[in-house]
Amino acid sequence: MYFDIIDPVLPRHSQVLLRWVRRAENILWKTLPPVPVAASARQKISRLLFERLNDIASPALNALLAERLSHTNPIAALNIQLVPQSDRDVASSALLEELENSDLAPLKTMPILLERLDRSTDQFTDMIQDMLERIAKNRVDIVKSFLSGEDFGEITDASCDGSDLHENGRCTVILTTQGGKFLYKPHDCQTDALYAQLVDRFFSDITYAPRCIIGEGYGFCEFICASSAIQPEDIRQYFHNFGSLSALFQALGSSDLHAENFLTVGSRPVLIDLETILTPSPRVFGEAPLSDKLCRFTDAHNHSLAPSSLLPNFTGDRDLSPLMNRDQAGRGLPVLDGVVQTAQDYLKDFLSGFEAGYRRCMALRRELEEAMQTFCNIRIRRLLRHTSYYGSLQRNLLTVSALASMDAQKTITGRLKTYFRQANANYLLPVTDAEEASLLRGDIPYFYSLADSCDLFSSGHVAVKDYFASSGIENARIRLARMNEEELRFEKELLISSFSVAVVPLPKGSRRSLPPTQKITYLSQGQFYAEAEKLMKRICDHALRTPDGAIGWMANLEGRTSIMRPDLMQGTAGLGVFLA
Repeated sequence: MYFDIIDPVLPRHSQVLLRWVRRAENILWKTLPPVPVAASARQKISRLLFERLNDIASPALNALLAERLSHTNPIAALNIQLVPQSDRDVASSALLEELENSDLAPLKTMPILLERLDRSTDQFTDMIQDMLERIAKNRVDIVKSFLSGEDFGEITDASCDGSDLHENGRCTVILTTQGGKFLYKPHDCQTDALYAQLVDRFFSDITYAPRCIIGEGYGFCEFICASSAIQPEDIRQYFHNFGSLSALFQALGSSDLHAENFLTVGSRPVLIDLETILTPSPRVFGEAPLSDKLCRFTDAHNHSLAPSSLLPNFTGDRDLSPLMNRDQAGRGLPVLDGVVQTAQDYLKDFLSGFEAGYRRCMALRRELEEAMQTFCNIRIRRLLRHTSYYGSLQRNLLTVSALASMDAQKTITGRLKTYFRQANANYLLPVTDAEEASLLRGDIPYFYSLADSCDLFSSGHVAVKDYFASSGIENARIRLARMNEEELRFEKELLISSFSVAVVPLPKGSRRSLPPTQKITYLSQGQFYAEAEKLMKRICDHALRTPDGAIGWMANLEGRTSIMRPDLMQGTAGLGVFLA
């Protein structure tokens, strides 16, 4: 059965991509697959490939359409959306006919585009074939672990759910069968299994870890359904548990804990992406030496929850923190009477949970240190740049001018080297070589370390020796050793301060009420000093004191909750003291 486009939004010329989809279908289904795949799932798999190819080809195809339209309507060269839809439909049909009748002649001026389409089709086909073979190999374990012992029958649906592409176009796939759902992960999943063991031993009352099946370089994981708490007492317990879980993440040195990585399951928060549960400490390069006070404050900051992505972080039009992201309704945060609840609404419960979890980690210090040793030689992902930056470069690589030659492609990827060269860190340029290779084959760059190593890896090879100051296991050991009452005080003050300056957008259509204008009155010298003292006290109340006494402040800078430098002459705190 072949996949057909039934989507009025897509232009007709996009149907030229079906020739690549047909090629994949003929390979995937020319013989019976190793596990039964229903017609609906085959259609969905073809659709996934088509969408991937359309992401690659649509900029170039739309440029060809605009060029065709501009011959009769010059405004198309400025903005094709200003051309009547009927004219666009006629031109799109004509472009499709030209592409099909000329053996893709208009695309041959962009040889890199044709190479990308061929390579992406081959990568996708290989991924699906590997996945089906691995499902067949592990079918008994899948049925036993995820589906209550009942055979799943046919695969009826497949979804990639927006997963990034890594390592030759591979991504996580959510599979629906007649017996239930499970996830296929085309990468090593031993971290998932070890984290599950840790949770089962020490933290099963506050969270849940998805079960998983470990294969050689791949794995299958339990599909978790979000079930939002609906009773006020359940929600209070949820944020208490999230506070305790946050303390565990602080002890482990976890990072990249953004909103999309969590689900609400009753009164328990569940982490579903465990690739960065341990994070090695970065090595500082290219910066001037820090003052002693700033160095102490930075050290406390770097060993706190701040690098975890848990704290409020308003970017664009949404907060990326799993504690504040209202976009994850019914998924990452609980809902009460149709309103998404955030940690800011239950800060007292969150803080009490954090304190309880922190003290539990202190009491379990020896056991947790021993558990960390089981992670030796386990692959831990390390994010070096934001995925959105890589996505921006990918879009630039797919413009018509960039698709004309490899030189044009490398001009774009050459921007990756700028930062390291400006920082006089040329020994790190192999990082950009690995990034460039990934981007040119259509992947988002994927770096990792081994949990007990300071080396940085990419595609199975060492990219940079001793890239990190300490390994993931060593970083966790250092954090566990630091845990004491003074560190707990600092962490709680950090949390309180970060939530106090968090951005909470008003609902659409609402207006912020302004305070009434007060009549100007002149102050006596005594009143002036009293007001200045009150202002100074308010500023000092927002100060953060590290365990050894260094001072700093939280501030909202360009929509992000950030640590300000511990110098009164920096930023709003210094300005307030000056005015006082």
